[in-house]
Amino acid sequence: MIGVLGGGLSGLALASRLPDAEVLEAAERPGGLCRSVSFEGFTFDPHGSHILFSRDPRAMGFYEALLGENVCRRRRNTKVFYKGRYVKYPFENGLGELPPEDNLACLLGYVTAYAARKAGTAPRPTNLREWMYHRFGKGITECYLLPYNEKIWKAPAAEMGFDWVRRSGNTTASSRPCRFPISYGASPTRPRRCAPRRTPCSTAPSSR
Repeated sequence: MIGVLGGGLSGLALASRLPDAEVLEAAERPGGLCRSVSFEGFTFDPHGSHILFSRDPRAMGFYEALLGENVCRRRRNTKVFYKGRYVKYPFENGLGELPPEDNLACLLGYVTAYAARKAGTAPRPTNLREWMYHRFGKGITECYLLPYNEKIWKAPAAEMGFDWVRRSGNTTASSRPCRFPISYGASPTRPRRCAPRRTPCSTAPSSR
């Protein structure tokens, strides 16, 4: 028998693929960061709202098979509230929706950073903060990427590495804006997300 430490989604998914495994979880119920709690008749996701998404269709099929008919499918339509207006997410693909002065600053900053990289004059970044300026320039970094990432990760960007960005394809600090004209805003595809329709996200961990 193989012991799996932790009953979060990763541990449960691994155990479901092993012929003989036991999940060892310190908490009273499985779910990890995707568990839900009930309080006075209401159900909450204590670590923030959750969706189930993967670029791998096999993983999406696995999620939906666990939920059965209890699945809700939606296309993401996320916005960033910036200076009194809603800007499409990722922010770098919605520059056309910015105030004119911010739009210009973001475009000039991006072009300047791009030219410096191509000319070989840009210093190699050593942390996430430097990488943002290196890849996106001053405008996009200071208008959005820097404050957003420091809020999300609860740490100074100068103290974070950036190698994970390339591996994960994370859209909070993606590698480049969409090529189709960023001055007016691109229209990237909105992949399908799913979540339990009637019950909280702990439905998925407790389905097997």
